[in-house]
Amino acid sequence: MPSAQKILFVSGFLPSRRVPSGGQRLVHRILEDAAAKHEVTLLAFCNEREAQYLDLSDFKGCARAKVFNLGRATRAFSSVRYPHLPMIACARFAAARGWLWEALRSRPPDAAWFEFIQCASLMSLLPRGLPSRLVVHDLFHQAHERRAAQASGPARLFWEWEAARTKRWESRVISGASEVITLTDKDRDMAQDISGRTDITVRYPDVDTVYHGIAARRGPKIVRGSILFWGQMSRRENEDAAIWFVREILPSIRLRRPDARLVIAGAGPGPSVMRLACEHVEVPGFVADPAGCFESAEIAVAPLRLGAGIKIKVAEYLAAGIPAVATSVGAEGIRPSSLLRVADSAADFSNACVALMAPLPHE
Repeated sequence: MPSAQKILFVSGFLPSRRVPSGGQRLVHRILEDAAAKHEVTLLAFCNEREAQYLDLSDFKGCARAKVFNLGRATRAFSSVRYPHLPMIACARFAAARGWLWEALRSRPPDAAWFEFIQCASLMSLLPRGLPSRLVVHDLFHQAHERRAAQASGPARLFWEWEAARTKRWESRVISGASEVITLTDKDRDMAQDISGRTDITVRYPDVDTVYHGIAARRGPKIVRGSILFWGQMSRRENEDAAIWFVREILPSIRLRRPDARLVIAGAGPGPSVMRLACEHVEVPGFVADPAGCFESAEIAVAPLRLGAGIKIKVAEYLAAGIPAVATSVGAEGIRPSSLLRVADSAADFSNACVALMAPLPHE
């Protein structure tokens, strides 16, 4: 792409190195690179979890930046005002429709880049023929399908319905973009299957840009029996995973490894996660410098049963050289590694964790 173009850069979430979520940190680095080469107008969205990390100095390289805060009122209004859009897309369209229309009219860009499919509803406002790039971090219909599978009664019917209409919408927006990129081979194949495209490419996450200290792990710093679960704990899928691990998996591990101790590190743990804290479960919450957690962990886990798309935490574990155990959902899209074990039942997950830990001295 030629240099010094006018780029409209739209991010469905807050692109910031401060946000304790891998996707947002990766997009911030991409935004910085784009702003160094082009004249960038940033349109971004900030949810309740991200609001505390909003700092406009993160966007000083942009020619113009606009961030919309998404709250409950916006979501409630948008679901009524734009019922043709799925839940993941309507709030961003409602919040930014007017601003984007004026921005496109007053200063037409040469190209538009969209990070996260959640903001792709705004692509419908682009002038005909404007080159557009859509980066799909996850296909959300799959997350809804998994939520439906765990629900029952009316809730199951609702999530099945929402999954079906989200899938139809994702097919349309993927078909409409000039260029589509996914983060994994698996999502590329799925996106091509639902859209009929054959030209989708993959941008596998470069986790070295997420935490510069993760590669500093050294053997002498490893704490025997230490198990790390790292992630933004306000996310439903991480909360479910932590509770399942502590209740169904950790007891079996501790029968064989009494020294096993879990660290649930990450911002926003709710009451249900905080109640897991005990003598052998630590819940520190937000960790400003996670290097210590990565350096001390003997193994790491990603026991996820919900959600979709690549889990940056697993890529970070492996980049740091930490042996890890993940469910099929947690390992989704992760490239093969000798450090990674995949297990889906509580018993298999427990066995895999114990197998990766160094034997106790008397064993």
